[in-house]
Amino acid sequence: MLWVNLVALAAAVAGFVKGWAVIRKMRLPARAEGALLSWEENPPSVFRYDGYSGAAITVHALAVALLSLVLLEAVNRAAPHPWSLEFQSPSGRWLESVVGSEDPQMHYLSVLAGGPAAGIAGYILGALLSFPIVRWRVRPIRVHIVSTGLIYGSTHSPWSEIGHWYADPGRRLIGLFAKARPRMLSVILRPPAPEVFAAAEGHLQAQMPGERGPRRATWDRRRAMFALAGLGGIAVLLLIAFWTRSYVAEWVWLLLGIEIVALERAAQLLATV
Repeated sequence: MLWVNLVALAAAVAGFVKGWAVIRKMRLPARAEGALLSWEENPPSVFRYDGYSGAAITVHALAVALLSLVLLEAVNRAAPHPWSLEFQSPSGRWLESVVGSEDPQMHYLSVLAGGPAAGIAGYILGALLSFPIVRWRVRPIRVHIVSTGLIYGSTHSPWSEIGHWYADPGRRLIGLFAKARPRMLSVILRPPAPEVFAAAEGHLQAQMPGERGPRRATWDRRRAMFALAGLGGIAVLLLIAFWTRSYVAEWVWLLLGIEIVALERAAQLLATV
């Protein structure tokens, strides 16, 4: 229906602008007086240094986008076609078939349910779309090594918060891990030239010992369990979503909205493990 799709479009624009603003703010250059070393770099693709994480991010984004589209399509099924001004309350039609009379309040309740559902779907789709575009457009990123730590864009990582790091000369990559999350990369650097890479490695080595050599993500038992659990959970959510497509009801919109929020929250929790 027209008004639902307009709500979804407005929410998509809001989600795109919000996502763009957040990522752009993190990438804006910061001033660093007395920097030991500074350079500009184009950030590498996540698949270049961690294929597991790249695949997980891609699968998660596609699953969330698909659920959002299914939710938007489910709300649109309460009208004859997407640009129709007519809206038929699913609960209202059910109540009318039971008691033989129409309750105007049910129509308003359905509108209140359909609007936020379309808004959630549109906002998430807009935010997902902003991520690859802003990463491609807002570059290069300014990097500073200062006496107190590393400044990547506008993000300052003090030396005291960096747990360990590695340098991969072959791919000209430097990965830093935070003490709070020793398994997850905090910052990945790709200096633009070998001499800049060597200088950056030297400054880091002066702060704390690091590993040197190629480092590739390995499939240990922990990662395999997370991968299987994640794929199984996504498969169950998608099966439920496509099973509910045969119903035109407000509870379907609520269920799909809960699935989307749950999938987003699960990804945030797994990132902290």
